[in-house]
Amino acid sequence: MANFVSGIMGLVILLVLIANLFIPTVLDTNTSTWNASEVSLWGILTLVAIVGVAYSTLSVFGIV
Repeated sequence: MANFVSGIMGLVILLVLIANLFIPTVLDTNTSTWNASEVSLWGILTLVAIVGVAYSTLSVFGIV
């Protein structure tokens, strides 16, 4: 039970950090002088973060 509660607390902290720190930093970065491949890779970071949160959530509940 303690692992489940700590997993939920970890998910909450992860979601707060991603929503308030990571995603705004990625979206507010000036990419005007970058080429197309760098911009597209930078844009995928948000998707990777969301997939990571989904995987972590499924892991806490024992689905994966």
